[in-house]
Amino acid sequence: MEIFWFDTLPSTQTYLVEKIKNGELSAPVCIVADTQSDGQGSRANKWESIPNSLLFSFAVPLKTLPDDLKLESASIYFMYILKELLANEGSNCWLKWPNDIYIGDKKMAGAITAFLKEKETLVCGIGVNLNETKEFGGCDIKTDKKNLINEYLSVFTAPPEWKHIFRKFEVEFLKTREKMLLHSSQKYHENVTLNSDGSLSVDNKKVFSLR
Repeated sequence: MEIFWFDTLPSTQTYLVEKIKNGELSAPVCIVADTQSDGQGSRANKWESIPNSLLFSFAVPLKTLPDDLKLESASIYFMYILKELLANEGSNCWLKWPNDIYIGDKKMAGAITAFLKEKETLVCGIGVNLNETKEFGGCDIKTDKKNLINEYLSVFTAPPEWKHIFRKFEVEFLKTREKMLLHSSQKYHENVTLNSDGSLSVDNKKVFSLR
């Protein structure tokens, strides 16, 4: 996958989506910036860029991803792969449904995913705080930005099946369920359950989150 590095951009996600839409770039491709002035977060929020962050967006053709991956669960898929990579290096991070990685009770990383139907392409933007701040968690292991990007993107040369990722996330979900409910912005009750397609069941209704 080709990687383009920038000192600063308003938003790696906006930049990549626009470049793909107008045909200047095509998947697979990745955009990385040292800083962002107008980073995107989920639910129309802004992603606050703090010093020493890893900020990137990457695009992959839909046809290269698992057939059983629901688009609404793409953020779970992309973020669990990142969480597992960090955990394999010794991090104690955990993934909160559907798109946030936490260290303890502080958010360390987040993702936003967009589907460009006309291009049959998924674009995922990820922000990782490498340093802890008063408000946000920081990565608890030493890591090099370029090495982390290269390791992460190399996974998508042969993407793992959704069912393989889901089985591992399901185990983690059960272990961290109480923390997930505590840190969720939505008021889920105690009987919330995780479905095999990545959705939650709340009051007998399925809840997806394309972020």
